[in-house]
Amino acid sequence: MTQKIAGLFAFMMVFSWSIFGQTGQISGTIVDRLSGEPLPGATVVVEGTTQGTTADMDGRYTLSLSAGSINLVARYLGYIDNAITVELGAG
Repeated sequence: MTQKIAGLFAFMMVFSWSIFGQTGQISGTIVDRLSGEPLPGATVVVEGTTQGTTADMDGRYTLSLSAGSINLVARYLGYIDNAITVELGAG
């Protein structure tokens, strides 16, 4: 296994929530954990759903989601999938 594949990749996230609703936004950048280089075209999906997005040329993404516990999975060709759980509060 090459070091690049074994190195996985990292989620960097910023959370913002709507004050008046039960939805929030998760945004961040997907980068190579070893080099720190962005991974354009990486996908971020809510596990078990078809809800997701694709990172832009700078590895940035934004998702609007309902409040609650959410399992996100990032995928990029040639890398091992990376999953995290986030808690979005309501308001």
